[in-house]
Formats: sequence, C-alpha cells, structure tokens
Amino acid sequence: MGMTCVVCNRELDVIDKIKDFIRHYFEEKNVIVDIDTFSDFGKCYRSIYRTKYDLYILDVDMPEGSGIELAKAVKSSNPESVIIFLTDTGSFYKEAYQLEVLQCIENPLSGDKFNRTLDRFMLYYKGIKNRHTYIELSTRKGVYTIKADNIEYVESCNHQLLVNMHSKEKIVTVNCSVTLKKLMMQLPDDKFILPYRGYIINVKYVHHIETNHLVMKSGAKIPIPNRQYNKISKIYSEKLRQL
Repeated sequence: MGMTCVVCNRELDVIDKIKDFIRHYFEEKNVIVDIDTFSDFGKCYRSIYRTKYDLYILDVDMPEGSGIELAKAVKSSNPESVIIFLTDTGSFYKEAYQLEVLQCIENPLSGDKFNRTLDRFMLYYKGIKNRHTYIELSTRKGVYTIKADNIEYVESCNHQLLVNMHSKEKIVTVNCSVTLKKLMMQLPDDKFILPYRGYIINVKYVHHIETNHLVMKSGAKIPIPNRQYNKISKIYSEKLRQL
C-alpha cells in the first residue's frame, strides 16, 4: 500500500517536524508515503486543485488565507478527503465540525499526539480503501479490470509488471504503464506488502515463510533478504491478524 499527503504550514520548522512524524509512523507500518509540503498558501491552494491527496494537514492560521478555506476547496472536489487541522487556538471548531475534519491539533505538536491522530486516520483510510478493491492494468491486449484480492503476487521485470493471479492467470502490463510503487499505492494495505525489491505479495496467499523465502500457495518462492527476515516475518504476522 501507499498513500499521498500534503502539509501546508506557515512555519518551515513545523513542516520538517510533521514530515519526520509522518515518515517514522508509516515506516513502522511498512507503508509508502509521498509528502508534498508548502509554506505558501497560494501554491498549496493551486496544488490541491491539481492533485488529489489521501491526507491533508493544514495550518488554520496561514498569513495569506486560512486552512478552513483550503479545506472547503478540498471537500468540494472530494468529500471523502481526510483533513487534519493544526492551530494555535480552538476558535474554529464549529467550522471544523461542519467540514467533517478528522482532528484538530493545537500547538505545540508532540509525537504521541500526532501518532494518535494518524491511528485514527488509518482506521478511516482503510475503510475507504477497502471499498475500492478493483484496479485497472494496461496490457497489449487492452485494459484489464481485476479484483485486487485475487492477486497472489506481482513481479517487476524490464519496466513491466507481471501480475500473477490466484487463478494462475498471468497479466503483463505495457512497458512503463505503471510502476510497482504506484501499483502498491492502489492496493489494500491490510493484505499487501513489499517483501523484497521488485515484488509485491498478497499475504492471503502465502503458504509459509522460510529463512530466505516466502512460499506462495502456487509454489512460487519470493526472496527475502537475510537482514530483513525478522522485519518481514513480523509484518507478515501482523497482516495475517488483520485478515
């Protein structure tokens, strides 16, 4: 799985702190996250019209405009958007409630406070993600629409993806039409992991785990780096409990 996030704040040191919190939190969960940051209200405003993000972390008290204005623009184009407000005061809670903001965090920021908010975000995000379980793949034969849950594993080779379905069907994407990272960002986070460079696997179809490999139900063996065995084994166990 992967996700995208935008941080808009008037203070650069606060932006750096938020980025550190986000990266640390999602690294622990083996989740890829792309973060765009803005300290300029106008640039952020233009970006949210061009780009759809999974998470918006907005400073309410920007010099050129307010986070409330940004949130209204976000919600008008995508009502399911998840927004977190950062502020020095609590005077805007009525507007935040009307905009269905996930959380309002008052300064000063702390790691514990921020992580609890990200925990809430993940619960909400999983609910949205699991409603969108179909993905499209461009191949030489046309566009395939497949159910993500039926993917056993994906292998990247020579700028193409080889998508191995549980039905034994193999789908080969057109060169450079989608990267492994971009595909991972479309998949439900409670089922898929990146055990090794060039592979995505669905834990639902793992038969067992060995020191150097994940053995899939089809018999395929997905390599695991020796130094990553304990980490992958832990993530695999956590994902199994979520199924």
